Amino acid sequence: MLVPSAALANGRYPLAQQLLVDPSDPAHLFLRSTYGVLSTTDTGATWSWLCESGIGYDPGEDPMMAILGDGSVLAGASTGLFVTRDRGCSWPKDATISQRFVRDLAPESDGVHALALTVLVRGDGHYDTGIWRSPDHAATWAALPKMTADSVLPFTLDPAPSDLQRIYVTGAVFPDTNDAGAASSGDGPGALFRSKDGGATWEQRLISGTSRQSAPFIAKVHPTDPDTLFVRVRGEWNGTDKVESWLLYSNDAGETWRELFRANADMLGFAIAPDGSVLLGMGDTRDVLRPVDTSVLGIYRGSPPDFAF
Repeated sequence: MLVPSAALANGRYPLAQQLLVDPSDPAHLFLRSTYGVLSTTDTGATWSWLCESGIGYDPGEDPMMAILGDGSVLAGASTGLFVTRDRGCSWPKDATISQRFVRDLAPESDGVHALALTVLVRGDGHYDTGIWRSPDHAATWAALPKMTADSVLPFTLDPAPSDLQRIYVTGAVFPDTNDAGAASSGDGPGALFRSKDGGATWEQRLISGTSRQSAPFIAKVHPTDPDTLFVRVRGEWNGTDKVESWLLYSNDAGETWRELFRANADMLGFAIAPDGSVLLGMGDTRDVLRPVDTSVLGIYRGSPPDFAF
């Protein structure tokens, strides 16, 4: 009698989440998934698997990843920043960023500089947000000036490809009081933070209709216009209806916003095509707390100026 061996599973629905293409070698790809990271050196003909602990993060995490011009790959986790320079064989932890939770990573358009967005939860329950910049392929990092006196739970960070002095950050804002747990238990309004001088000074603009629970994420800063950006909003689930996601557009650096698209699914992909049109990928994360309308899943295309998707 033949008895099959036990099958082991990672625990989450197997989803591909983020694809990185090595600028120094287009055949070299990294794919973050719900069960670790896959890598290929032959444009996907064969793949190797890296488990979560082999990189440094815990199962169940979805670390933001980035790849720089020299092929260095960065993984930002709840316990810090991990970097590989040998195609995934080793992932030493960055000592400067240390134990901070890395919420987002963004290479700058030169492929050499990089930005990291971090947060620490203070003893009073408020958030200590930090922005870091590396001038040397993530070899060293230096902190930029603090964005605001308030407590900010950060979500995303992106530099403008056409202007290295322009940086955008989104987050939820809470009054920086001494009330224990006020920020960690509240639902502060969503906001955009912008710097036009490389992070030396910052301006804050609230984003109407967004909050900690309906979080605004930067989808893309326009490749040639630093004042134009797209923000996707991950609407919270009310416990009954399908979830909603919507896309906001600003062509004045976040002073005003226009809603372009809304649907009952998660916006899992975004791209700007060479002709200026926008592509949206509406998907299903298979999260029982985020039910979607499967009839709206797919790829949508809209062209300026009306963006009729």
